[in-house]
Amino acid sequence: MLHKATRLAWLSTLVLFGCSDAPEPTVPPMMDAAVARSAVSASALGPGAPKLIVSVTDAMGDAIGSVPFDVSRMDLIFDRTTGAYEITIRTHPSGPFIGAFRINLNLFNIDALSYFKDTGNDFNLSSPVPTLVLSGPSSLLTLWQPGEHVNTNSLFPGAPNPPGSSVFRSGVGELPLCGFLCREDLIAFVNLAQPAIVEVLESSDQVGLLQEEVNDLIAQGVLSPAQAEGLLAKLAAILDKIEKGQLKAASNQLGAFSNQVSAFANAGLLTEAQAKHLMDAAAYAAAQL
Repeated sequence: MLHKATRLAWLSTLVLFGCSDAPEPTVPPMMDAAVARSAVSASALGPGAPKLIVSVTDAMGDAIGSVPFDVSRMDLIFDRTTGAYEITIRTHPSGPFIGAFRINLNLFNIDALSYFKDTGNDFNLSSPVPTLVLSGPSSLLTLWQPGEHVNTNSLFPGAPNPPGSSVFRSGVGELPLCGFLCREDLIAFVNLAQPAIVEVLESSDQVGLLQEEVNDLIAQGVLSPAQAEGLLAKLAAILDKIEKGQLKAASNQLGAFSNQVSAFANAGLLTEAQAKHLMDAAAYAAAQL
């Protein structure tokens, strides 16, 4: 497996025009309140119409330069009718988000010739956080269709660029920025030329994401492993029932999952926003069965 920095060595002599990644002299005065965006927050996506997902799995230990964080995965989930979206960025256990950093997300749908951007997301975290969630609306996402190909960067020979752009990439860079491809973890597959695929978010996919959400709550200290055990057991049973075609039983179990989440909220273990996020996701999974 080749290191990303090695595969990008050819870029060292690249001259960029119009690049917005100039070094910054100081770290923006962010407060730890930014952590609120990292917790499972009130979802922009309710249990409505079928949603689409774009996922990128990022390798461990592939950062360029020395940074404390190590991205493991990015999921863009969006409502194909409204363009409302949530982007969840997870880290490997050995490298949670901490310190001052900026997340820049640039996704070029090369089939729809559509360029999605969620850039300039600055954080300054004094405590480690395993997952960050960004959300917002984007009308252009209503034009994206299943099966289309999405690049997270153009850092490979012959790569396509959106009109008016000389180069683009998605990544998490330590602040203050130190220049082009410096102290940064790119968000990309091991093969930089590999595009992500726009796919329909199926019930089993949503349940799998719920498992990750619950594990995130354990990592954040919101739930203890013992408290989360029942939730995770229900989700594992739901996946088993979906695989066996026992859809009615899976739907009933999703209801039981939501009931337990509601009980945790009533007991003060989960906030209203955290509970709503999990219950909306469970309702979506049930609606797609």
